[in-house]
Amino acid sequence: MILASGLRNPDSQMSKATFLTTQLRESASYLQDAGFRQTADMVIAAADEIELLRAMLDEALADPEPTQREANENERSVRKKSRSR
Repeated sequence: MILASGLRNPDSQMSKATFLTTQLRESASYLQDAGFRQTADMVIAAADEIELLRAMLDEALADPEPTQREANENERSVRKKSRSR
């Protein structure tokens, strides 16, 4: 798999977020070496945030239970349809 940047993804099974966070973490050391420590820290923090959001999204998508709000909206929709018949 070739990415838009022209780099090859060494593991095509790897998710885009995982590949991106790996690239961000690897680039942080170069930023530190060039004297951009705060920027490197922000890049690492961004990678952490991406991984956290990915985990939250995966968890939300894996949860088959509808939220209470969704359940209430579905119930209201059914009631409205039954009244109009």
